[in-house]
Amino acid sequence: MKKILPLLTIVILIVVYTFGQNNDTLKVENKRIVIFDNVNLYDRYDIVAPRSIIILRKNAIVTVLDSANKYYKVQYINPKSGSKCSGYLLKTMTIDEQSIEAYNKTQKQKDSIAKVNEIKQKEEYNLSLYQKYGIENASRIINHEIWMGMTKEMVIESIGKPNKINRTVGSWGVHEQLVYDYMYIYIENDKVTSFQDETH
Repeated sequence: MKKILPLLTIVILIVVYTFGQNNDTLKVENKRIVIFDNVNLYDRYDIVAPRSIIILRKNAIVTVLDSANKYYKVQYINPKSGSKCSGYLLKTMTIDEQSIEAYNKTQKQKDSIAKVNEIKQKEEYNLSLYQKYGIENASRIINHEIWMGMTKEMVIESIGKPNKINRTVGSWGVHEQLVYDYMYIYIENDKVTSFQDETH
């Protein structure tokens, strides 16, 4: 009887320990987390040198299947091929245990800030055009128009830099041909004299 009691004590301790571990596992089971740095996905844990299966890139999303003291067991689905891969991630500060909803909310906030900044920059650019060329010319440039008499600088402001510039210098002055994908613009002494576009 005396020999049985220590054995029973050990069994009880194991059951209590296992139950505690299972409760800890249930807290993170099927929870999706976002990887905030490049990390290795290993084939096993609790060994001296686990083998890396793949490297999960920054912003990869994985589903937690289980949790141990130092590792998460996770499943990763490749967004391009749809292939599934399961393995272990070392618990480090590179893994943020936030929900995918929180991550999406953060991304939306970043996108909104970027959009506001883009609109602000565009408004500042348009204002600089009005100040530089006047309301009428600036409005036509903003609408990406080409017209006779505009300068080379105005052309570039309107439709961007050309793919190529063919330049001829003579006694009459400087003649330039601005070559675009579907348009040729001819400039004499910094003024547009004609242009040719391809129609389909």
